[in-house]
Amino acid sequence: SILDGHPAICSIPEQTYAFMAWRTDPDTGMIFPHRLDKLYRYLLWRRIPAKASRWCEKTPMNVRYFKQILDWYGEHVRLIHLVRDGRDVVTSRHPFKPDEYWVPYERWVNDVNAGLAFEDHPQVLTLKYEELVTDLNSSLERICGFLDIPVMPEIQDWQSQTSVRKSRHWHAPVHPLSTAPIGRWREPEHAGRIAGLMAYPGAADLLQRCGYGETG
Repeated sequence: SILDGHPAICSIPEQTYAFMAWRTDPDTGMIFPHRLDKLYRYLLWRRIPAKASRWCEKTPMNVRYFKQILDWYGEHVRLIHLVRDGRDVVTSRHPFKPDEYWVPYERWVNDVNAGLAFEDHPQVLTLKYEELVTDLNSSLERICGFLDIPVMPEIQDWQSQTSVRKSRHWHAPVHPLSTAPIGRWREPEHAGRIAGLMAYPGAADLLQRCGYGETG
C-alpha cells in the first residue's frame, strides 16, 4: 500500500501466490513459476498508471522462494524482506477468529531464517517493521535508494495517493501507521504464548540476531 503511493510503482492489491509452485521444463530444464498466470491476470485487470514502470506484489510466503525468484528474474527483481519482532508476530490475533493466534512459532522462525539467508544479497533489502513504523521517512529513503527511484512527495503522502486501500488480510481499511502493536507481547494475557516461543528451538537465538534481545 505504501509503495503504491509512488508514481513509478503499481502494486497488486491482493496476494497472488504466483510463486508458491515451481516446475521444471522437460525440454530446457528451466525452473519456472507454475502459476505466473495469477500475476499476469492482476496486471491485465489493473489500470496501470501512466508513470508506473514497476510492479509490486506481496505474498508473505514469497520469502521461502527467494532463490527461485532471483534465478527467474535475474537482475530485474528487487526483494524486500520485512522482519518483525517474533513476539509480536506470534501474539497477533487472527482477523476472522479473534480467539485464535494467527502465526505459529515455527512459521516465524522458518520464514525469517529463510529471508536472512539472503541478507547479504545485493538485490535483497532487509528492513525491520519497527523502523518502518517509527521512522517512515528514513525507511522510505532506504527503500527508494534500494529500488533506484527518487523519494517523491506522493510516497511520503502515501495514505492519500495509494490505490491499495483495503485487503481481506487487514483488520481495517488503510489507516495511518501506528506504534500501538509494537511491544504488545508484554501484555499479561500473552505470557504463556511468549514462554512457548522462547522454548521453541532457535527462536531465542533468532530474536537476538534480529536485535530483539529484550526478554522482559
